Amino acid sequence: MAYIIENFVVEDNENMVKLLYDRGYGTIDKTHRLVLSPLEALYLLENKRIEVSSPSGKKVDFATLMKKFAAKEPDIDIRYAVYSDLRSKGYIVKTGYGFGTSLRVYEKGIRPNEGRSHILTEVMSDGKRISLLELQRLVRAAQLTRKNLMLAIVREDKKIKYFKVASAQL
Repeated sequence: MAYIIENFVVEDNENMVKLLYDRGYGTIDKTHRLVLSPLEALYLLENKRIEVSSPSGKKVDFATLMKKFAAKEPDIDIRYAVYSDLRSKGYIVKTGYGFGTSLRVYEKGIRPNEGRSHILTEVMSDGKRISLLELQRLVRAAQLTRKNLMLAIVREDKKIKYFKVASAQL
């Protein structure tokens, strides 16, 4: 059973580590454990691919895990909606923090350890305003890393609209 450590979920069962890592989930740490991001852990738990326990050893359900992660990441619910939607469409999705965006998306069939992501995705709730300067920063980050930029707008009913952004000029 996977367990919570701070704001991550860790799996140390050797068979599960290999299975999940080969399917594009998590990163392997120095002790050969699989460290799952909050989005990955939520997705795997919701789809009954892992079970998660609290530090006290008690089994944790999806709502409890979401609430725990939301305490540190208030927008995790909308980011999770996009993550889950893209994963269900067959894409490998990773967090995009190092790139200044919400998510990185890999081409279908390419695993993170075999290639590079091709899309940076910024997730926003419907009605959220974004300045042209912020949009320009996102486009520049995508251009510098040779990736496409996609905006994912999440409505209140969790329906998602995707927009490809090619440029933003003042």
